[in-house]
Amino acid sequence: MDVINVPAPPKEAFNKHRRISDLIRAQIIHLKHLEEKLPANQRVGLPQHAIVTENDAALYIAAMTRLLRGEAQPATKSKKRVVPIRTAAPVEIAAAAQPKKRAPRAAKKSAKPAKKGKPSSRGRR
Repeated sequence: MDVINVPAPPKEAFNKHRRISDLIRAQIIHLKHLEEKLPANQRVGLPQHAIVTENDAALYIAAMTRLLRGEAQPATKSKKRVVPIRTAAPVEIAAAAQPKKRAPRAAKKSAKPAKKGKPSSRGRR
């Protein structure tokens, strides 16, 4: 038998953020119709979010396919691994750092002696 080489799809062929096409929308409608006929205990684990993007559709179709084929329970959201918060030494930033102490200033010189002559008209009237 002859081998038929099939080229790989281009990278832009899959975009999980792209809106679904009419063909995928029709498939989703058929699967939703089947989902309505399932018992409530089987529908609990199916994704119930709005199906807008190709990624949303892929998750829903995969879960429904597994359920209908009887391979496994519907996929549920996996729990994220909890990472404990490490107690590290605090980082000092400029706004929160303690102000540096200034070196003591030299003693202030005494006030300058007043000029002799006419008294200034400023200040007194």
